[in-house]
Amino acid sequence: MRSLYPDHTCQFFTFIGAACVCFALLMRRSKALLLLGAAFLGLAALVRHDMIPICLLLIVLASGLAFSRQALDRRYLAQGVIIALIVAMAIPGSALLWQVRSSGEAAFTRPDIDSNPGVIFAGYSKWLRSWVVFGRSEHDRFAWSIGSGSWPGFDIGQYPDRAFSGDDQRNRVSSLLNSWRDREYSDQMDEQFSLLAAENCADFVGRCHIALPFARMAVLWINLDGAHAFIAPLGIQRPLSTVLVFLTLCVRLMILSFATYAAWRLVGGGIVKDIRHTLIAIGISVVILRTIEIAVLGTSNSGISWGGLVEARYMTPVFPFLIGTAVLGLSLFLDGARSNVEERA
Repeated sequence: MRSLYPDHTCQFFTFIGAACVCFALLMRRSKALLLLGAAFLGLAALVRHDMIPICLLLIVLASGLAFSRQALDRRYLAQGVIIALIVAMAIPGSALLWQVRSSGEAAFTRPDIDSNPGVIFAGYSKWLRSWVVFGRSEHDRFAWSIGSGSWPGFDIGQYPDRAFSGDDQRNRVSSLLNSWRDREYSDQMDEQFSLLAAENCADFVGRCHIALPFARMAVLWINLDGAHAFIAPLGIQRPLSTVLVFLTLCVRLMILSFATYAAWRLVGGGIVKDIRHTLIAIGISVVILRTIEIAVLGTSNSGISWGGLVEARYMTPVFPFLIGTAVLGLSLFLDGARSNVEERA
């Protein structure tokens, strides 16, 4: 069961909960639907507790947009939103209380399990987060199966040049890897890798805290590795595999382009002019908040116990919001093109 990922379950709860909340607040539906949506969002926050900010944002933002559109009576709106927030947070909150009472630890989960390399090799994982950008070619190679006999991380030649601040650091890492290969990973090695991560962040502040995290976010949203969902099971070889990767890139860029266009139209058109603008405001806000959240968690000193956080599944819970925003952007684009044709006629 340790290999069971919660991301798609979280995606279902988040999207259904958001739909219920928005429909209840923006379409003047019953409080029962609002509370049902809040319960779904609470389940999403329970499944992935890093989604708590997103779930809170959805309720608060939908209520604010409902207020700006004058969709509901102010008193009714205030009461409904307060109850919804309580319901949404009661579900993960009850899990936290149960954890505290049963183990004495104020945490939703216990990350210090034997199979978590981000805990066992915490210092090395911090060093990874100071330079890792790509998924399959870097994160999957160096953050999985750490220390095993077939692990490529023991070979200093496998690492890209940006992993090191200079030749001196490369030599230090090489020495650590050789020692690691000859004997077990030790606390002293862990401290040395943590020191290397701190040096990288100190020497390249902008790269470590801004450029790298958001480069990882671009990689996650474009997610060319998604093509391997077809390539690997079907055993597709080149040149057809290259065509599939190219098509994946085209589809992703099209989705991102129409979502960006929707955001641009939102800035120019306001949020109350059209219900589509209101929904775009919600979708864009969710996507931006999740992007910032995962970018921050991916920095080397964030304390998160996993490699480079370059796994597309972290965006899975909010991916429907990106697709929905792109569809709305396409709708606005077609409306604008139709209006231009009519004006010229």
